[in-house]
Amino acid sequence: MTEQKSSFWSTLPGILTALGGLLAGVAGLVTALYTAGIIGTPSEKKVPPVSIPATQTQPSDSLSKGQVPVLSLSQVDRTDAKSTAYSILNAYRARDVIALAGLVSPTNRRIFVELAEQGESHPRYSSIFGDASWRSKVVQSWDGNLGEVRYRHYVGAARNDYEAQVEFAEAGPNELAVVTLTWLDGKWNWEDINSPSRQNFMKGRPSFSRSEEPY
Repeated sequence: MTEQKSSFWSTLPGILTALGGLLAGVAGLVTALYTAGIIGTPSEKKVPPVSIPATQTQPSDSLSKGQVPVLSLSQVDRTDAKSTAYSILNAYRARDVIALAGLVSPTNRRIFVELAEQGESHPRYSSIFGDASWRSKVVQSWDGNLGEVRYRHYVGAARNDYEAQVEFAEAGPNELAVVTLTWLDGKWNWEDINSPSRQNFMKGRPSFSRSEEPY
């Protein structure tokens, strides 16, 4: 008669091993979220923020084609739209949901925390990172260059905020791929990847100024 092996989960050593693996996974997630500044306040010494001028947004000659240097969250100048967009695109291309959770607006943060917990099983994973997603395709083909930035101040019943759009690629005939940011709590926060027409994009102002008047 063939010997029947007992289930891994039915043995005490198996249960203890499984619980140990689960606790290790949870501890790793909590550590990553803490490091990203999503929960708690990391005690490590912060690196002074650095801005990325337009002349430094392309890959260096020492990097392979398609690669771009990645900045840690502590190095991102969140008061600078290009620096913020640059880090967002790097994190998006790497599918680094922990980094993205630290760069999005508070209203969008929960979804990236859930993505960090659930991975590819999350119902929004494919629409954000899947091969069929146009956003994922345009970000994956990004060459590391950033174009112009345009700013708007929306005032109305539905919204009252400042928005920045950072050009990074062509999305189609007369369409641009842009990183859309909103200004909140003294810093730029990621809202979306959009594809406005060039004419609509250029209607924004080339410089950012906080004003009560809409522009």
